[in-house]
Amino acid sequence: MSNGADAKMDLNNAFQRLFRTTPTSSDIRYEFTISGPQNNAVWTAVVYIKDIQYGTGTSSSKTNAGHAAAKQALEALKRENPGKV
Repeated sequence: MSNGADAKMDLNNAFQRLFRTTPTSSDIRYEFTISGPQNNAVWTAVVYIKDIQYGTGTSSSKTNAGHAAAKQALEALKRENPGKV
């Protein structure tokens, strides 16, 4: 596995290994929300795999929130599927 910046790619690769197919935008889906004042905003990302929530991440940047959510989802997949991911 690579660093957190590549977490989305790692999650896509893990999905391919587990389900033996390339994920579509509905297989791995991200939802983003923003809160707080514009000069101190906090992004929250939630990642769903086949419509089941697998990870959540927060950051001052949308990109980093997505990567944090992907990293958490990847760890959850590993726990649920030991040796397969």
